[in-house]
Amino acid sequence: KKQKIPLLINNFKLLNNQININDSKEVSNNINNNIKYLNDNKILGSYLAGLIEGDGTISIPKKRKPQISIVFNKKDKELANYLCNILECGNVYNLSKNTVNYQIQDIPSIYKILTLINGYLRTPKYYYYINCCEFINNYIIKNKNTNNIKIKNIINQINIIDIKPLDESNINENAWLSGITDADGNFSISLLNGIRKRVRPYYRLELKQSYQINNNNNNNNIYKNIIISNTEITKKGKDIINLNYFKIMSKIATYFNVELYSRNRELNLKNNNLNETKIYYTYIIIINNIDKNIKVIEYFNKYPLLSSKYLDYCKWKEIIEYTNIYSQSSESSYNLGLEIRKNYNNTRTIFNWDHLKNLK
Repeated sequence: KKQKIPLLINNFKLLNNQININDSKEVSNNINNNIKYLNDNKILGSYLAGLIEGDGTISIPKKRKPQISIVFNKKDKELANYLCNILECGNVYNLSKNTVNYQIQDIPSIYKILTLINGYLRTPKYYYYINCCEFINNYIIKNKNTNNIKIKNIINQINIIDIKPLDESNINENAWLSGITDADGNFSISLLNGIRKRVRPYYRLELKQSYQINNNNNNNNIYKNIIISNTEITKKGKDIINLNYFKIMSKIATYFNVELYSRNRELNLKNNNLNETKIYYTYIIIINNIDKNIKVIEYFNKYPLLSSKYLDYCKWKEIIEYTNIYSQSSESSYNLGLEIRKNYNNTRTIFNWDHLKNLK
C-alpha cells in the first residue's frame, strides 16, 4: 500500500515494503564528539567516500593526470579547509559566488585519497574509482625502471593499489552515510498550520536513479558507451557489472525501516530561446516518524556530520526530543519550531565550527 506523506512532492512510487525492526525509543543526549577523524582511517575514509560519492568527482581528463574534487557550498568553506588541513593535500579554490572547490591533483595525493576510501564506496561512482586506481597502478608499472628523478620520487611515495569491492557492510558500521548526508541530505522542520497546528521534523536523502559514464576523456578505457541505470551497468560484449543507486537506497531505507520512493521532476530549460524540458529521476528516503527519527539520531550521534548541516541537525534533534515529551501538536512545540526556523538551513546566518575543533 502506498504511504501518503504530505511532505513529498508529486509523482512518487512505492519501491520497497516495510520490514519490522525494533527501534529504540530512548534518545541519547550526548553527541559523540570524541571520535578522532584524523587518527581513525575507517571513520575518515568512509566519511570521505560518502562525501565524494555525493558532491565529489574522480576523473582523468584526456591526456592528463587524474584529479579528485569536492564542491562545497560557500558557507561550508570552513569544512573544505579542515579536510585540506587534516589530509595534508590539495587546495581550496573559490569556484563561483556560492561554491568552493577542494581539488587534489598530484599523484601522491591522489594515491593517498584512493587508499583512504578503498573499500568504503557504495554507489556507481565506484566505476570512476576503479578507473583512477588502474591509472595509478599502470603508472607504477610503466615507470618502474625510469631514470627520471621526478618520476622516481613519485614512484617512491606510492604502491600498487589492491582495489577492494563495493562496501556491503551495514549502514551503521561506518561514517559513509554521514558523508553523503553532508552532500545530499537534509534535516527539515515542517510547520503545518491547519485546524491544528503541528510541527513535523524529518530527515531526507535524495539521490538520482541513473548515472551516465563519460568516456570521452580517456581513450584507454575498456568500458565504452556505458549507462548506469537503476538495474545495472552493461558493456556490449563484456561482463555485466551490478552497480546501481536502487541497491544502496534500499539498504538505507531498510536500516531505518521506512519506504523508498521514486520521484520524477520535470524542469524547463531555456536553451537558445527554445522551451525545452528535462525529466530528472531520483530515489528519495524521508523519515518523519518520531520513533524512526530516534534511530536517525543514534546514527548521527555516533558518526557526526562535519558540514554546517551539523548545526541544523542539532536543532532538528532538539525538536525531536521536545516533541517526544510534549507531542508534535502542542502549541509550545509549534512555537519552538517557528523560532528555530529563523536561523536554520537556508535561513541560517550564524555559523559556529566548534564541532570541527572537538574532532581533533
